[in-house]
Amino acid sequence: MLIIADKILTQTKQLPIPLSRWAVLVRRGNICALGPVEALRKSYPRERTLILHNALLMPGLVNVHAHLELPSLQNWIESRTYASWVLDLLKMKRHLTDKELIKSGKANIASLIESGTTTVGEISTHGISTALLSASGIRAQVFREIISMDPSKPLIRRMPLPLRNTSLLRFGLSPHSPHTVYEHAFSVIFYL
Repeated sequence: MLIIADKILTQTKQLPIPLSRWAVLVRRGNICALGPVEALRKSYPRERTLILHNALLMPGLVNVHAHLELPSLQNWIESRTYASWVLDLLKMKRHLTDKELIKSGKANIASLIESGTTTVGEISTHGISTALLSASGIRAQVFREIISMDPSKPLIRRMPLPLRNTSLLRFGLSPHSPHTVYEHAFSVIFYL
C-alpha cells in the first residue's frame, strides 16, 4: 500500500523535515520505500493508495514508563515530601477495585492510541493491563512491578510469571525502587 500524506516526518537525518508530497510504501507491516509521490506511484502502479489529507505521517511515539492501571492521581495524593507521597500512593492503591483499575486501564490505553503512541513500557502492579493491552493491538513491554519492603511477605503476588511473549507483548520484572524493595529481593529479581 502507498500511503500519501501532506507532511511526513522521518528519522533520516539526510532528508528535509518535514517532507512534502512524499509517500511511503508499506508491505506486510514493513516500510519498504519512501520517496516523492510521483516517483513511487510510477514505480508501484498497482499498489493500493491511501491518501491522508491534512495529516502528518510520522513514526509512532513510545511511552517508556506508564502505570496504565492507575487513575489520574493528581488530585488524590498531596504530600510534602517524596517519601510521604510514595507511602500515600501505596495506601491509595490498596483501595482501588478491579473495576476502577479496568476503567482506568481502558481510558489510559485509549489516550495512548489517540496521541499516536504505538509502544508502551507498562509497569503493572495488579496484572489488569495485560489483557487490555492485548486487546488494544498496541505494542508493549509489560513489567510486573515489585514493591516489597517486608522479607516475610511473598515477593510476587497476584500476577503469575512468566507470561508468554507474543509479537506485540513482552514481559519482565520491575523493582519499584531501592527504597521500596528490600535488598535480598533485588538479588532474587536479577537471577530470575
